Amino acid sequence: MAKTKVVDCSTASQTKSKIVLQKITPQLVAQALVVLAIFGVFIFALPNLPQMPTTGANVGYKGVVNLWLVDSFEGGSGSRQSWFTKQASKFEQQNKGLFVCVTTLTETQLLEKLDQGQSFDMLCFSRGVGAEVIDKLSPLDVDVGLVLDNFAESGKVGNTTYAVPVYAGVYCLFARSSQQKGDILANCLNTTFVRKVGKNTITLAPMVCGFTPYN
Repeated sequence: MAKTKVVDCSTASQTKSKIVLQKITPQLVAQALVVLAIFGVFIFALPNLPQMPTTGANVGYKGVVNLWLVDSFEGGSGSRQSWFTKQASKFEQQNKGLFVCVTTLTETQLLEKLDQGQSFDMLCFSRGVGAEVIDKLSPLDVDVGLVLDNFAESGKVGNTTYAVPVYAGVYCLFARSSQQKGDILANCLNTTFVRKVGKNTITLAPMVCGFTPYN
């Protein structure tokens, strides 16, 4: 008759645990962590990835209009690029499928791009810059009836219209009637007024304006 061996279950369980722990090496731990990290990336990153573009042609897409904005004179407190971007947005809403890309350049950057063979679809420039790009411009057959005559003339070469003015600046001179001594217009660039405001003395400097190559 076979002898029955009584085994302590708790001791056997501890022995198995020791064997399992001995088999778990640092390499196995590192591999497990790598697997968990990859799994986490797939769970959290995949939903946030941008969708792949469709391979089929977008029948609504008509193209991009490249508008180069040459900043060659002072623009005051407003940004011309911001203004043009807003106008471009309105144009895009009225012309579905067409998009406008507004790029701001200096006159030097403009000439460099043209030398490199790059080109524009539309160009906004000051009067002086126009002489540099006249051979790149096409005559415009547009109604300028709502534009002041002197402004409309600025976009012409001879009798041909190559550009239409889109904005203009104004310099104004203001003076108190009590301070209009002598010929204030003739002396506006070198006349200084001093005023007492409470305990403070304020000096009103002469009128100044910006001078750039095409002002």
